[in-house]
Amino acid sequence: MSVLKLLDELEEVIESCANLPLSGKALIDRNDFLDILKEIRIVLPDEIKQAQWIKQERSSILEEAQNESESMIEKAKNESFEMVEKAKAESAEMMSQAEEHVRSLIENDIIVKESTKKAKGIIQNAEETAEEIKSGSLKYSDAILKNLQKNISDILETLESNRIELKNMKEK
Repeated sequence: MSVLKLLDELEEVIESCANLPLSGKALIDRNDFLDILKEIRIVLPDEIKQAQWIKQERSSILEEAQNESESMIEKAKNESFEMVEKAKAESAEMMSQAEEHVRSLIENDIIVKESTKKAKGIIQNAEETAEEIKSGSLKYSDAILKNLQKNISDILETLESNRIELKNMKEK
């Protein structure tokens, strides 16, 4: 039986006892009263333990969520950095290839205008590719952070629900 039910039972015992005239006092069956108090003493530690367990679980869940969010943020940063570095390397490689191609065209006596035009196209393509890779990595990082935000929000909703349930248990 829960503490709240036992308190209700105790209240019923008090309300149902006989009143002493002109005094506002009542005659209570001592044995009934003491029996209910003993039951309350027995049940109360279990409910306190349950509340402590819920509190510990809440702390554990929050700590786990914090660790997970930090890990996900760190992972997103690392992946974003790697993508940007890869894009820079690819861009540098494309630039190097473009420059080499231009030198080769000039050395082979091909019209300078044509080689310059092609080199600019390659450079522009390399810059566009680098920008696309950078943009993609930023979108990916944003998606990871959005997912992390949703996960934390879900955990907070669960915690709020648990608090309300605990509060409802307390009010019963």
